Amino acid sequence: MNYQQPNKIQEISMPATKKKPTSRKTKEKKQFQKLYNKTFKIKNGKKKIK
Repeated sequence: MNYQQPNKIQEISMPATKKKPTSRKTKEKKQFQKLYNKTFKIKNGKKKIK
């Protein structure tokens, strides 16, 4: 039973690691928005040329 306690501590530590992917998702979302803005700008430019 003494060995199971460190395991529980690791489980508590896991949510902290689970929080990091959220940061990565935000970064990916920002990158996607940047790419979307670029595409949108090009679309706007094409509409302006028309």
